[in-house]
Amino acid sequence: MNFTDRDQLKKRWSTKDFSYRQQHKPGDFCVFVTETAPPGPCGGGVESDAYFDSTVDFLAWMRYCQVPSLVSLNHGKGDSYTIEGDAFLGMCSDRYLHNVKGLIALLDAALAADDPAECVDEILETFNGIFHAGPPSYEINAAGPDMLTFLSDPFLQEKLDEAADDEDDETGDCARLKKLIDDSELDESNEEHAQLAEEFLEGCRRF
Repeated sequence: MNFTDRDQLKKRWSTKDFSYRQQHKPGDFCVFVTETAPPGPCGGGVESDAYFDSTVDFLAWMRYCQVPSLVSLNHGKGDSYTIEGDAFLGMCSDRYLHNVKGLIALLDAALAADDPAECVDEILETFNGIFHAGPPSYEINAAGPDMLTFLSDPFLQEKLDEAADDEDDETGDCARLKKLIDDSELDESNEEHAQLAEEFLEGCRRF
């Protein structure tokens, strides 16, 4: 990625008016996230799928939007979008600072890499290790550069197995989706396949 592209991604994800999409289109990088607020009047949880234009777009969202936001929230400072650049690091406690700086370094290296996809697993492990504890607890449970890889993630496979088991027979929608995935035949550009995936994911969402 050249610096112009990176500057554009930074501008895109540093604005309060831009968010990830919750409507899938072929070619998207797909993730499933869980956010749990602490008990109280505003407590509760969200489980939802989210979509990005590419792997690089997803990594830029983490680097310039989500990590600053979560650091800010976890330190009781509210919305971090008003913080310029990496000034949000100044609010990190000693416990967080080393780990967050390490995550930022991984994201910067991935955004500059020839193949950022090779870095995703390590980044997700590091990200979840930092922000799973919260509050609020935030975790990226599944991720993939296409719908087949995404739905093949063990987290979603377990949900799909349970949903298929609850159906009356092997011709149910979840059973059909499971067979497509097991046979590596799921085609996200196929309207019927996409509808099966959407209906399954709709059942996984919680707001």
